[in-house]
Order: sequence, then structure tokens, then C-alpha cells
Amino acid sequence: MFYQVASKNFKTLIPLFITSQNIARFHHRQGPNPVKIDCPGKPKPLIDFNCKVALITGGSDGIGLAVAHEILSENSKNVALIGVDNTKGRESVHALNSTYGRNKAVFFNCDVESKVQVNDCFNKVIKEFGSIDIVINAAGVFDGRCWEKEIMTNLVGTIHCTLEAYRVMSKDCSGSGGVILNFSGLHGVKPLFPAPTLSASFHGIIGLSRSFGHETNFKTTGVRVVTLCPGITNTNFIKDAEKRALNEKMANQLQILLCKVKRQNADACGQSAVHVLKYGTSGSVWVVDGSKLYSLNIPDWKKYRILESQLL
Repeated sequence: MFYQVASKNFKTLIPLFITSQNIARFHHRQGPNPVKIDCPGKPKPLIDFNCKVALITGGSDGIGLAVAHEILSENSKNVALIGVDNTKGRESVHALNSTYGRNKAVFFNCDVESKVQVNDCFNKVIKEFGSIDIVINAAGVFDGRCWEKEIMTNLVGTIHCTLEAYRVMSKDCSGSGGVILNFSGLHGVKPLFPAPTLSASFHGIIGLSRSFGHETNFKTTGVRVVTLCPGITNTNFIKDAEKRALNEKMANQLQILLCKVKRQNADACGQSAVHVLKYGTSGSVWVVDGSKLYSLNIPDWKKYRILESQLL
């Protein structure tokens, strides 16, 4: 079941639509003829994946690869997987092409921390496929002991790719418009006390996406920007995470926390990404946690302010 968060305290849940609980786990394994979901009352999709080209950073494994499966199952034209591991990239491309058809997926080696590499990568994808219509920023690392890399990959990398996406898709740059989906994390919405630098990078991505996605920018560029924040997900991102915590105390706290929380599979994030791409308005923020998708109605801070002092 999918839910929408509608109350000001983010606790009241309104059902968006109901599906089989198994779809999130098995949907991308259905191959080129995926399960069709009948969802009466849904709004008209904001995008038709047919003949669209998607670029996915972090696309060679985990959440990024799950998104690639889901997008290809929606009859998109091509996906470009972006990553730094050539072996994983080749394996993922082979799996996708075996399932969805020859030359549907291509891998490009690129470190999103490098503005030059990102620019070159976008140009290569356009040369290969003719256009880019969808950009999904799913590349991310967790390493509190090298927190500078966290910020560079998670936040700065997302900025690099978002700016390049505007360069090739924006209507005021001779583009045809498009959509950018930036992956953040649940702990960009709420604190993660054993991993403050990771949480900081996630908060930054949400601020970036909401600002780029503001209706003023959307009207002039034709580029929608949406954010999806996964909760704890079974991927290599959290494997042995306590060994990469900021310090020993936080490592112990993180280990305890990860043992308590309910985890979801990457497939839930892939299916949620397609839903957000289809129905998410520009600037919107979504959470997928425990295999349930929520849209957040983020309140205006002025409605909750309390005047403490009048300063001169």
C-alpha cells in the first residue's frame, strides 16, 4: 500500500493506492512484460517513459540498478548507468540487456565528484543515444571517517549532475525539458545522530532539490526536480556501516540502531522512483520506508514560529 503524508505533524497517513506487497520485491524480475497495476483514481502521469533516455548515477548496483530495471520495464528507450566500478557496470549492463533487449543499457565510467568527468559523461550519453530526458542521481557513499568524501559524492556530486542535467534539458538552454530525481535519505528529513555528516549531506540534497524544483525555475526551464528519501535499505551502502562511523562511540550507536530498524529491499526504491517520476510535482519530497511510499507536505515555517525576542 502506498501512502501520502498529509497532516502538519507528518503522522496521519492517507492511502494513495494499493498494490500487492510482493510487487515491490519481484516487479523488476518480471522482465519486459511486468505486472500491470490497476490504480483507479490516480492522476494523469506527468511523463511517458516510452522513447525516453535515462541517465542513472550509481546505476551499477543497489538502488540505482533497481531503478534501471523499473524504468526499462516501463518501455523506456535506453538507460545509461554511471559509476566507478567497471566490473559491476559491465555485469549490470549484461543483465539488463539480457532481460529487456540488446543495447538497452550502456555503462559509462564517471566519478561524480569531478565536474570535468560529469560534463564529459553527459556528452557521451547524448552522443550514444541522442538525448537525455531523465536524470536520476542515486550515487552515494557512507563513510564518516572520510566525511569529506561523503559530502563530495553525495552532495557535490548531485550538484554537478543536476547542473549538467539543466545544461542539456532546460528549455532556456535549447533543451526540451525533462525530470531530475535526486535520491537523498530518510535522515535528510530527520536526524541520524550516529552519522551526522551523512545526515548533513542528505539534508543538503533536499534543500538543493526543493530550490531547483521551485515553480519559478520549473516554469522557465521545463525541468521537474523531485526528491526521494529511502529509509534503511538492504544494499552495500549499509554493509558493515559501523566500521565506517565517525568515531567508535557512534559506531556502537549505529550498530544498535541498524539492528532495530525495519529494512526494505532496493526493489521498493525502484518501484517508488517510477511512481515519483510519474506523479511527483516539481519540488516535492517523498519518503520510501519499510516498503511504503509517502509524499511529504512540508509546512511553511511561519506557521510554527514562536517569537522569543524582538531585536533592535
